Amino acid sequence: MAPKPLPLPPSIVPSNNAQNDELHFLSDPKFGRHGEILFLVLVLLFSFFLFVIVVLMFMKRVRSHLNQNEGSKLEV
Repeated sequence: MAPKPLPLPPSIVPSNNAQNDELHFLSDPKFGRHGEILFLVLVLLFSFFLFVIVVLMFMKRVRSHLNQNEGSKLEV
């Protein structure tokens, strides 16, 4: 004889109401477009951040290379 399954609490019982699948706070008809614009802005900001990091690393490398060359000129 199989054990009787435990009843599910009301908070996790699946509902058969299809209207509950809709988001009720979407009163703005351009909600999706605004999300796309915000996503584009965030991607551009992150790309700019990565570009600044690469430029700073390049400048640091060039500066250290110039300092080494100046030191070798002073020794001669």
